[in-house]
Amino acid sequence: MALCGVIHPAALLAIVALSDGGAPAALILAVVVAVASASAALVAIALLSGAATLAYAATVADRGGDAGTHHARARVLGSVAVRLLVAIAFLLGGVLGGLEVAVPAFAISHHAPAVSGLLVAALSVGGILGAAVYGGRTWAMAPSARLVVLLATLTLAVLLGAAARSAAELGALLLAAGTCLNPALTTISLLVDASTPGPTAAEAFGWLSTGVAAGGGGASVIAGAVAGHHGGAAPAFVVAAVAGGARERP
Repeated sequence: MALCGVIHPAALLAIVALSDGGAPAALILAVVVAVASASAALVAIALLSGAATLAYAATVADRGGDAGTHHARARVLGSVAVRLLVAIAFLLGGVLGGLEVAVPAFAISHHAPAVSGLLVAALSVGGILGAAVYGGRTWAMAPSARLVVLLATLTLAVLLGAAARSAAELGALLLAAGTCLNPALTTISLLVDASTPGPTAAEAFGWLSTGVAAGGGGASVIAGAVAGHHGGAAPAFVVAAVAGGARERP
């Protein structure tokens, strides 16, 4: 905890942002911050992103395809189901973007910036637990119905975060939000896979990732501006909850 107290707030934001991409990436960044500096952490982000981009490009550079395949890909966003799922992914990214601002703002407003790491950990642990339970059983409920329940519960947990009075309360709410977050992303992926034929699935998932990233970036800007104007973390949680409530019906 003493070590966490000397981490620059910008680095904490970076750790939260990378945690969306998975625990390993966030762990790598946290180690870099601990042994080096916030600037080194930002360089690490750039290197990780660049390496991932090059690796993915290498896998698709030599792929060919006939005219029928290219024509099929051109129709990916012509599917109403895919467009709707991308929109849901965009707003789900908005929830993440709002939390990226709200969590550090909450910790700073309570004069305990080091608590940010614990709160992010609560969200991540919830995600792991939710994914384990969700993937470990067979569901009778249709995926679309499951998604409605997951998104509604996630929205409620985030909205209640605006009223949290202590780190323990917010940690419990983030844990609950995390248990819905990963299953929601999994369910969206299942619905995309069911809505696209084989040749178009890769592009559909690409649009899905783009939606999450774009929503996260936009919500971070809005949440930061609102929180900065009104003060405190509550406005940022409200921004995240509004993004969640906007897409409860897939």
